[in-house]
Amino acid sequence: MQITSIEFLIFFLTVLGIYYLCPPRGRYLVLLAAGLLFYGTQDYRCLPVLMAVAAVSWLLTGRAEELGSTKAGKVCACLSVVFCLAVLGWFKYAGFLSGGRLGNGFLPVGISFYIFQAVSYSVDVYKKKIRAEKNFLKYLLYLCFFPIVLSGPIERAGHLLPQFDEDHASQIRYG
Repeated sequence: MQITSIEFLIFFLTVLGIYYLCPPRGRYLVLLAAGLLFYGTQDYRCLPVLMAVAAVSWLLTGRAEELGSTKAGKVCACLSVVFCLAVLGWFKYAGFLSGGRLGNGFLPVGISFYIFQAVSYSVDVYKKKIRAEKNFLKYLLYLCFFPIVLSGPIERAGHLLPQFDEDHASQIRYG
């Protein structure tokens, strides 16, 4: 679905309408469903990869925050980054490096985008720039927020995640 297509316009307007009809508390779920639908309609095989990256990076990064600056905390943060980069490497380079013997030519839509967001999140949590997100669904939304994946840029978790909170609108300051 191209951002300049009529299909995207219909999809976007539908999501926007549903978003504003929902109570603020559930709006992030509308955006999450839209993001998953967006990825799923591109290629249904994208969803398990996205979910695996989200689950592993969320769990390891949360554990790294719990363990703090200990060696175990650093190992968890590093494992999260290594896992994400290994997934990216597998899908982008396994076929090429093996002379076509590995990989099936399938490249999940937006994989570089959400991998680098997951890596950025893990590093920011480990460096204590942000707190780990306690809600897995909000973290998943951070990775698959469809308006950003279409046009970029890679957004920092400390900027985007708070915007998914229901009371965010009351915290916005103008001027």
